[in-house]
Amino acid sequence: WMGVLPAEEWTWLHAVMAGTILGGSSSVVIMPALAKAGLAPRIANIVNLESALTDVLCVVGTGALISLLAPEAGGEASAGSAGITLLKSFGIGVGVGLVAGLVFVLTLRPLHGSPYAYPITLGMLFILYVLVDELGGSAALAILTAAVMIGNAPTLSKTIGLAKEAALDSNVQGTHGELTFIIKSLFFCFIGAMLAPPWGPLLFGIFLGGMLLVARVPAVLVACAGDSFSKPSRALVAVLLPRGMAAGVLAMMPYQAGVPGTEQLPVIVFAGVLTSILIFAGGFPVLKKRLPASDLADPKAPKDAAPVAA
Repeated sequence: WMGVLPAEEWTWLHAVMAGTILGGSSSVVIMPALAKAGLAPRIANIVNLESALTDVLCVVGTGALISLLAPEAGGEASAGSAGITLLKSFGIGVGVGLVAGLVFVLTLRPLHGSPYAYPITLGMLFILYVLVDELGGSAALAILTAAVMIGNAPTLSKTIGLAKEAALDSNVQGTHGELTFIIKSLFFCFIGAMLAPPWGPLLFGIFLGGMLLVARVPAVLVACAGDSFSKPSRALVAVLLPRGMAAGVLAMMPYQAGVPGTEQLPVIVFAGVLTSILIFAGGFPVLKKRLPASDLADPKAPKDAAPVAA
């Protein structure tokens, strides 16, 4: 570990946890960028699906590993106990999230047009998070499950036989977008403040950020095999690897939980996040210009559209 991490405390399970933290691309970075880029659906959909799924898998996997490495767990775990922890986390998160999502859909119609729609929705999500966390499940997965149901409320309301269609009010979506922008801005300011001496963890994080690209290339070749993906489109998908808020938040959780040897982990992860974003921001506009017209949703769309880096 290049002398950056304490060898006597850092185990392979710690390494797996670090890989889980940095293993998922950020949906809050990729999805807005692809929405403005005008890529063909076959390219945009596979990357959007990847970012949405890996966000959840990173949260659930990191939470399970922290529970196994925390002092109260003795710092030791078997494959069986790790699997049971993951299954329990997934099961409780999805199950409670489905029930909560159905309740949310039923309450959308009475809240339509109300100035209190957003705070009530946000408050219900806070309650859901605390409830699932107390039950030992993945709170993030429960929130995602409920959010998917809320996003598909019009279809679900017809499926369950509601007389009137239920949907999120446009005011709720607007308020959510503004708050999301503020949170993302503060988060990336925090990343910049964390990137300071000692330089060892910072350089190691930059190295890991570069290795993310190296490891992604063969994965892209396998996932995008076939005639439907051109060589330029595969190269573009390879640089769609930015990490974001999920990795940053997860990086601080092991130390807060008392996992030994994780004091420098946030700096390492933040440096890796920054490196991945720079690779994305530099490579995306260059590689997008090389795409053939068939790889664009609208062949007349401009090819030099810049990515939205958060």
